[in-house]
Amino acid sequence: ANAFAQDAAANEAGADIRMLIDISGSMKKNDPANLRIPAVNLLTELIPDGDEAGVWTFGQWVNNLVKLKAVDEQWRLDAKEKAKKINSVALYTNIGAVLEKASDDFYKEGKDFSNTHFILLTDGMVDIDKDPEKNASERERILTSVMATFKEKGAKIHSISLSKNADKSLMDKLAIQTGGQSAVAETPEDLTRIFLQALEQAVPSEQVPIEGNEFVIDSSIEEFTALIFRGDGSIPTEILS
Repeated sequence: ANAFAQDAAANEAGADIRMLIDISGSMKKNDPANLRIPAVNLLTELIPDGDEAGVWTFGQWVNNLVKLKAVDEQWRLDAKEKAKKINSVALYTNIGAVLEKASDDFYKEGKDFSNTHFILLTDGMVDIDKDPEKNASERERILTSVMATFKEKGAKIHSISLSKNADKSLMDKLAIQTGGQSAVAETPEDLTRIFLQALEQAVPSEQVPIEGNEFVIDSSIEEFTALIFRGDGSIPTEILS
């Protein structure tokens, strides 16, 4: 079990979190339970009011599913509703396009992107055309011109591969070159843990230790989020006053 006590005051700089979600057809196999939807819902629960967040889906085309704006109760409701539309029907996996579309405010002078985090969820490799040469040149373009812009702005990419067949070399380079994290979710259950690790880098939260399978919340805390992983047949969680 993991317990998180969220403290917005600890994050004065204000995070900007942009989720980029693959909806290509192969996701039917690599995310059969569609855990991408609860991942978005988790983001809505854990990101503090006032920080910015947005969600993009991509296959052949890119859709800005949830607009990038300051998080409040209305944004959360909207994000949870829109997340229900996440599916696995698209052709192709246009990673370059989603990185560019989701960063289309990089041109703004004087805007600080040092606490901007792109969380890229994909199961694939750069796939924009049936012609392998076009895919290879697009991959090269991502690693050169697209990456150069991210590095110049100081924005981080956290890449989460939902399949062993993903282009791990590309995923690692996107993360390492921008100061983000790269991980492979070997099982769908891994996704939640890895997603949280990326989120923790963007929105550090005060965490409570677990001792003897229990954790104590101080009476001065007004709100906390408990994230609990349980195996089959384990003891139910109880809150004791």
